[in-house]
Amino acid sequence: MSGTVDSATASIAFTQLTSTSYQYSISLTNTGTAPIQTFWFAWDDFPDVNFMTAVPTSITTPSGWVGFVTHNAVGPADGYGIQFYTFLSGSALTGGHTLTGFSFHSSETPAQMFAPSPFEPAFNTLSSFVYPGWPPTIGDPNGANLVVACFAAGTRILTDAGEVAVENLTDGARIVTHGGGLAPLRWLGHRRIECRNHPRPHAVQPVRVQRDAFAPGAPLRDLLLSPDHAVFLDGVLIPIHRLVNGTTIQREAVDVITYWHVELPEHAVIFADGLAAESYLDTGNRAAFANGGNLAMAHADFAWARWEARGCAPMVMGGPALHAIRRRLLDRAAALGHATDQDPQLRVLVHGVPAAMERDGDTYRVILPEGAQTVHLCSRSAIPAEVFADSDDHRRLGIGIARLRLDSRPAEANCGAGWHAPETTWRWTDGAADLACAGARLLEFTIAARLPYPVADAAFPVPRAARLG
Repeated sequence: MSGTVDSATASIAFTQLTSTSYQYSISLTNTGTAPIQTFWFAWDDFPDVNFMTAVPTSITTPSGWVGFVTHNAVGPADGYGIQFYTFLSGSALTGGHTLTGFSFHSSETPAQMFAPSPFEPAFNTLSSFVYPGWPPTIGDPNGANLVVACFAAGTRILTDAGEVAVENLTDGARIVTHGGGLAPLRWLGHRRIECRNHPRPHAVQPVRVQRDAFAPGAPLRDLLLSPDHAVFLDGVLIPIHRLVNGTTIQREAVDVITYWHVELPEHAVIFADGLAAESYLDTGNRAAFANGGNLAMAHADFAWARWEARGCAPMVMGGPALHAIRRRLLDRAAALGHATDQDPQLRVLVHGVPAAMERDGDTYRVILPEGAQTVHLCSRSAIPAEVFADSDDHRRLGIGIARLRLDSRPAEANCGAGWHAPETTWRWTDGAADLACAGARLLEFTIAARLPYPVADAAFPVPRAARLG
């Protein structure tokens, strides 16, 4: 156990559910004095590297706490972890007390779980990171940001004089707030981020919200927000990265971006290109901005205490309220023409050429040419957390393969790049999976699982061998 509290200990027990499934239960004890409000499980001593190879499911938490799967979303080699946290000061784990009720299901065996990490051999898989107060932004070397409300340059903010590009706002500009009020601009912060050189570009690249994604005119035009910028719906604030659906709301890869921060006398909901979103709230992270002055970054417990005292609306990070909003946005995306279907449009390539296939329902027989060494299984792919309202699985998944055989012999050991860890009865590809066939002439498999794939995702991945050529 490591972290920034005085000291903490944890114990974990397991129960075997099936031949390939286990329930792991965690007990956390705060042996120090600082209250614990954040607990990362299966992380190294700084929350940046994940350790579990299989995505955990069925996460449960004690009363007042929330848990969700974390993943840097840059590929299966990055692994998985779980973040447990509470927004409620009264639910924090105070010094000298123990909290039970943390548990999850996993296909990781005890032999895998109670062992050196498959990604970081110097650490045990059962590593964790405990933090007093609200968690810092993952990957931030200062470890002190709560969230930062960032608008991309060019975003138009509604004022009493009409819409004005955020970078052109001047001191004292009167910003229209939710409910029809006006508030003067107090400070306009900015920072330029070179995403291509960032250690975790995914954490800083903007999220594009398509015109009308939330409702007609919300937003009025495509809008770029920082991942942690919260939008206002149903009386609550939700970080935009928790609403990404891969169609009307999706991450955008950029090399460089300049973010702007609109601060009012009080934290408020304002209108950016017609979409209700939060203004900037100083939680002790002003030094992160180019014009923020020579200030020290605040600790996360101070940052969250300031949020609790001054935030203009409750923040929702998970649970039924978030799922209901995500479901509504998925329905809205479908109404805007973003259809999905469950046809993976499978192609099996050998030397870049489609192989002949025979299909019987979901079972396939592929005749391989003489001398074939590698087979490429190419299909559409999707991210469960983007196509299901209640999923926190951020893996990119292609098809779930079962009963994989070469010349009638089991071939699971032949799986190369592009495969996720085996699950109970199948193994997912990422949409471009390699299989060593070593001269075999017959490939057989069954598609045991699939997703609703965005129809627009018609471009198939290029086999890895071709990428290296």
